[in-house]
Amino acid sequence: MANKKDNKVEQAVNSVETKTKPLSEKAAEKEALKAAKREKKEARKAAKEAQKNAAKKEGKEKLGFFAKIAKFFRDYRSEFKKLVWPSPQQLAKNSAVVLVSIVVCGAALWAIDFLLGDLLLPGIYNLFWEIPGMTDFFG
Repeated sequence: MANKKDNKVEQAVNSVETKTKPLSEKAAEKEALKAAKREKKEARKAAKEAQKNAAKKEGKEKLGFFAKIAKFFRDYRSEFKKLVWPSPQQLAKNSAVVLVSIVVCGAALWAIDFLLGDLLLPGIYNLFWEIPGMTDFFG
C-alpha cells in the first residue's frame, strides 16, 4: 500500500514540475514561436514576390496604349483564322430553311389577321348594332 502512495506522490510532483517550468524555458518557447511566425511571414512575402516576377516574365505586365491596340489586332487575327466557313451546299440549304420559315410564319400571321379582322370582328360589331342602346356607344 505504501508503494501505491509513493507512486501517487511521484506523479503529483512530476505534474507540478511540468506545469511550473522555469521562466527561462517559457521565455525561450515564446521566442521560438515568434521566430517561427516571422519565418512564416517572410516565406509568404517571398512567395508573393516570386509570383509577381513570374507574371512579369510571362508578359502579363501592364501594357501601354498602343501596345494594347497591337495586342488586340494580333488576337483578332488569330481568332479569325479559327473560323470555319460553310460550304456552298450548306449555305444554300441553310438559306432555303430560313426562307421557308419566313414564308410559313408570314402565312400563319396572315391567316390569323384575316380570321380576326375580316371574319370575326365584323360579325361581333354587327351583333352590337342589333342590341338596343348600343348604337350610341359606337356611333
